[in-house]
Amino acid sequence: MKEFIKKFASASAADNYAIASIPFMTSVASNPVQNLVCNQAGMKLVNTAGIVSVVSGYAPAPTMVDLGLTSGNLWAATNVGATPGETAESYYGDYYAWGEVETKSDYSWATYTRHSNGSYVSGSFTKAFTKYVPTDKEADYWAGEGSADNKLVLDAVDDIVTATYGSGYVMPTIDDIQELIDETDNEWVTDYNGITGLNGRKFMKKSDHSVFIFIPAAGYFDGTSVFGAGGGGRVWSSSLGSDYPGNARRLYFNGDDVRTSDGGRYNGLSVRAIQRV
Repeated sequence: MKEFIKKFASASAADNYAIASIPFMTSVASNPVQNLVCNQAGMKLVNTAGIVSVVSGYAPAPTMVDLGLTSGNLWAATNVGATPGETAESYYGDYYAWGEVETKSDYSWATYTRHSNGSYVSGSFTKAFTKYVPTDKEADYWAGEGSADNKLVLDAVDDIVTATYGSGYVMPTIDDIQELIDETDNEWVTDYNGITGLNGRKFMKKSDHSVFIFIPAAGYFDGTSVFGAGGGGRVWSSSLGSDYPGNARRLYFNGDDVRTSDGGRYNGLSVRAIQRV
């Protein structure tokens, strides 16, 4: 019989172990097992009193808001990873480098997974990117196999929104973000919901300001520290930078300004989901 389930002596023994072709079953074992890994996309194994079930590995779908945009796009009410509560930080959510689907403690070129070494040589950055490089750029921007890939928008496998919520939910492109700016009324808000220090921008439906999304000024991660929280926000788009492939495009805002801009792909920024309908 083909092995679908394996028992490991410890969690470390199970690291990187993949069980092939696990079928979609509600129960696949009747004896206690532990430290299981499921390789079904979007699924995970849960051991409850010795019964292992294959269940959805995605987070619950976020609340989506119809802001009356021409595209029909719905925008999530909260950032990826946010669990709004009584603190500003609970609204911030998680921070991600562009094209990565895991959080980390150090956001730098040295830890960025789409760059081969992240080093500086005699004050000059070595531009060895391994994915998302336009073909019209200098050859030394590329360090992947073959030639530059000319990928200008994130693949689904590198989209943290899709990885979190499943198909049907994506990071907005820079055009989607520009539409949000152009087709809503927005305002800077301080102490949102009465929470001290929770500042950010409300993007409101033009015909009905009671319909809105709030994007907190969560700042951004650079290295091992968060900068600018409470004073401004940056939200990734899925679009590569317009001039330099080490940058990606983003929403930028503070108390005085809201616009699109470019920023280093290695930085940890907020992420917001959209749904196309």
